[in-house]
Parts: sequence; C-alpha cells; structure tokens
Amino acid sequence: MAAAILKAGESRIKIDPQRTEDAAKAVTKDDVRGLIRQGVVTVVRKKGVSRAIGRLHDAKKRKGGRHGFSKRRGTHGARAGGKKEWLLRVRAQRKLLKALKEKGQIASNAAYRETYLKIKGGAFPDRARVKMFLKEKNYLTAAEKTEAKK
Repeated sequence: MAAAILKAGESRIKIDPQRTEDAAKAVTKDDVRGLIRQGVVTVVRKKGVSRAIGRLHDAKKRKGGRHGFSKRRGTHGARAGGKKEWLLRVRAQRKLLKALKEKGQIASNAAYRETYLKIKGGAFPDRARVKMFLKEKNYLTAAEKTEAKK
C-alpha cells in the first residue's frame, strides 16, 4: 500500500526496524499515511547518473581542451564554419579596396561601389581576383596599372 501511496516501487519502500509492529498493524491507507507522516515508512531516493565528470569535461572544453585530432569528426571546412571564413576573406578584400581608394588609384566612386558590393556578394575568392577584376574593367588609374605590372 505504501508503494502505491508514495508512487514508488516496493523495493524502494523502507520501514523503520524499531517500529515494525506498528507497520504490521496498519490495515487501511489512512493508517499507512499516518506512518509516512511519522517517518516510520520512507522512500529511498532513486540513483541517478552523476554529472560530475560531465561538468569537468564542459569546463575543460570552455578552456579550449578536448579538441585534439581524435575528437574531430568533420572536415576542416565543416569545423571552421563558413561565416568565419567569409568574414576573414571579405575583411581582407575590403581593406585592399579601401587602401586603393585612399591612394587615389580607383578611377571613380561608381567603380568603388560596384566592387564593394561584389565583395559583399562573395564574387571574389581572394584579394588577387579583386585586383584582376579592377584591371579587366579598367577601374584602376595609370599609377596603379604600372604598379600591378611589377
């Protein structure tokens, strides 16, 4: 009866060994509830899986550990993340474009804008392709063209 009242398995119900006579006399559910209130009948806690080791692992991961070669599942590209890769590429290309503009080596503002938007759209895989595009479209001034030939 105690198992049904406490919603636990029979193996988890423990009776105080010094009060077994009282437990034996309990006939109704109300009698058992009284014994539960008095602490004669108790429930043993369930055993769970400890998270202690998991917490240690999480702490090590936060500090940069546990990322060795054996732990790696995906390819380099999958692990690096496309957004980060794109950001690094775009920043380098924009830096080049800005430097050329500040030197006065880009022919017009329209040329700068067009190239900037193409960079944003991911049209160029690297800085060299940006330079190649500027040369092909004749967006560079004469000073830059001679520099590019060297």
